[in-house]
Amino acid sequence: MIKTNGHVGDGIICAFKKYAELMGLDKWTITLRAKELTPEETEDGWQAETDAEAEYLRAVIDIYQVNIPPEEYERVARHELLHVITGNMFGIAETLAFKSARKAMRKLEERVITELEAMPLWDKIE
Repeated sequence: MIKTNGHVGDGIICAFKKYAELMGLDKWTITLRAKELTPEETEDGWQAETDAEAEYLRAVIDIYQVNIPPEEYERVARHELLHVITGNMFGIAETLAFKSARKAMRKLEERVITELEAMPLWDKIE
C-alpha cells in the first residue's frame, strides 16, 4: 500500500505504485512524504531518502520533488524501492562493520542500488 502526506505529485505516486507491485512490495505500507530541502541539499541534487523497517513491512520515503523532473519519476521510484528491499541486509552489515567501514558500506549499497535500477529489464516493462 502506498500512502502519502498529501503533498506528493500524482506522477510520482503512480510510479511508486507501479514498481512496488512489480517488486512484490504490495504487502508493505510505504509512505511517501514530500519534503523541502535546504539550498545546499538542493544543489547536491538529492532526490529521495528511504527508511525501511523490514520486520514491520513498512517504509517511509522522503521525496524531494524540486529535484525530480517528470522523466525521472520511474527511475527514482525503482531506486528507492530497491533500497526498501535491500536496506535490511545492508543495515545488518553496516551494524556489524567497524566505524571505518560504515561509510564504505553506505557507498556499496548506493552502488548496488544504482546498478540494479539501471538494468535493461526495466525498459521492457510497460
